[in-house]
Amino acid sequence: MRSIHALQRTAAGHRGCNRRVSWPPSLSLDGYSVPADAMSDKCLIEQIPSSIDRLLEAGFHVRQMDEVFHFADEFRWSLNCFLRALKEVPQIIRMELQYKVGFKAWFDGRYEAVRTDALIQYFGKQRDGVVHKQMLKPASSGFVGITEGRGIKLGIGVPIDPLQDSDIAMQKYLHFCAGHDDLMGVLGDDEESLPCIERTWKLDQFPDEDVTDLAARAWQKMADLMSDVAVWLGNEPIPFKLSRAPTKWIRIKMYDREKLREYVQAVKDDLRKADGGTE
Repeated sequence: MRSIHALQRTAAGHRGCNRRVSWPPSLSLDGYSVPADAMSDKCLIEQIPSSIDRLLEAGFHVRQMDEVFHFADEFRWSLNCFLRALKEVPQIIRMELQYKVGFKAWFDGRYEAVRTDALIQYFGKQRDGVVHKQMLKPASSGFVGITEGRGIKLGIGVPIDPLQDSDIAMQKYLHFCAGHDDLMGVLGDDEESLPCIERTWKLDQFPDEDVTDLAARAWQKMADLMSDVAVWLGNEPIPFKLSRAPTKWIRIKMYDREKLREYVQAVKDDLRKADGGTE
């Protein structure tokens, strides 16, 4: 099967990058990144540096999932890293503050609400499975169709192998078009639309929410826990926030229509040669 890597419309086509718009994918504190001097006067990052570092690391992996959303291996590996980092946050908080008088009793009570949260528990089990048993393969599906920049306008639902990049789904549709009608208008003349793939990643226990949104929600729970730890240590609350592009944008990958037409023509030529036709 021919390679499709040259067909992308934007920077979304470069492996490791799925950006289509200017959106700062950064951890922010009131809109700013979180360096040491952005903390309160007592400098929380000097009090629990390893805990803060692991929280930010978990946030990095959420953003990385957004970046590589349409590259299957990179997405799954980033999810694995997130699961490991997330579970380690409260463990490291305990280690760094174990000798603080009164902290253990307070933290045990505060952490209980986080520990028993359904999402945190589920992610913890998935982390254990990844570390000790087998790889995690989220369910994946999508649509091949066209977009006008506000989500998919017209598309046909397709299963997408969680071990394959989104390009493969487009590639399969183009091979179909080489011998049949272009049902979705992917190759048609339309200056107001672009061909696209809209992909989703789901986990069995939370089928109504995309994996990246679940990860961001779980991260925020840990960030809120960290903020409460900061208050217990005598600091002001720390409004940790994970800045991300809207998931509806991340899900869509656009392609250059002319490149897709060239690809289909090349497939037709290959088929004609295989059938014994002339060049």
